[in-house]
Amino acid sequence: MSDDADNPELDVRLMEWMSDDQLERYTRILERLETTRAEFDAAMEVWRDYDKEQGRATTEWHPAKHRAFETEAAWSEALDAKIAMMKDITKVVGRNVQAWEALAKMALTVMGELVDGGKLPANCGGAGAYWRLIYGRILTEWGDGLRRNPIFRHVRIMEFLTTMLVNRLPNYAEDARQKGNVILAQVMEELAER
Repeated sequence: MSDDADNPELDVRLMEWMSDDQLERYTRILERLETTRAEFDAAMEVWRDYDKEQGRATTEWHPAKHRAFETEAAWSEALDAKIAMMKDITKVVGRNVQAWEALAKMALTVMGELVDGGKLPANCGGAGAYWRLIYGRILTEWGDGLRRNPIFRHVRIMEFLTTMLVNRLPNYAEDARQKGNVILAQVMEELAER
């Protein structure tokens, strides 16, 4: 996991599946990592400059050395928090990713059908009502399969739709726009904005 801790591509993939709360916490951790790393680099630069002034590598105490050790410890704590959160997220994602991918396809299919039928969030009572409509259609069309398939056993469908799928809607909107379905893309963007 530690090799993955500094992998921006993995960060982005995990962030796509996070709930809003998780995304907020993870973003704060990433910001703390960036800040503490910059502080550490600055302290190390002062330390190296001091050693150059002395003409040798010094072993005596210096405020820059103390600051470097403090910031390195803070950076290490932030990295530990990131790794712990990555483990938690990957555990859930690993267990539920098949179900989420299937639900995403179902939801996108239903959204396309609703848009083709002229039903938009604006004329269905807003985003909340639109999500309930999507949820109802998923249960109507695929409910038996959802109940029988064990991959859906621990998945909260409405929570998935209104938290994790929402975070991915801008990407799906871009795909819809490239395929020429501008109205569907606008609906996805509107739902993503909440």
